[in-house]
Amino acid sequence: MDRHARLARNEAIFREVNERIDELAQRGELDTLHILCECGNPDCKEPLTVSVAQYERVRQEPTDFFVAPGHVIPAIEKVIDGTAGFEVVRKLAEESQAAAATIAELIQQIQRDTGHAVEVVEQGSKQTEAGVETVEKAHEAFGRIKEPEELVELSR
Repeated sequence: MDRHARLARNEAIFREVNERIDELAQRGELDTLHILCECGNPDCKEPLTVSVAQYERVRQEPTDFFVAPGHVIPAIEKVIDGTAGFEVVRKLAEESQAAAATIAELIQQIQRDTGHAVEVVEQGSKQTEAGVETVEKAHEAFGRIKEPEELVELSR
């Protein structure tokens, strides 16, 4: 399993635990929740304290997660909100999709450029073959020319 898949799995597990905590809180009269950091580190058990309102707001967006300060992975998420006790990060799915589209475009351009380069090489190869053929014919023609002494005799 690659790194990004492991991170996603870990985050999903922590989110599931936090949703169970929220379900328990919904049964009582709690104003705050004590949840776990939802970063991708499987060893992280950092407790976070958030209000029920903050929790519900963040949960409305499936790409938003609660993480402890300093647990942000900038390559795959960006901080969109937070306090001294936690940060809310958004997974960079849109940026990842845009990057994937850009990479796909670059690959297509490279393939086109490579195809053009192959055409140029093939044309050059055909021209070289034609040049070799011309040189061989010239060589044969020169081979049929008699020795210079014989040429002189013919001219007298």
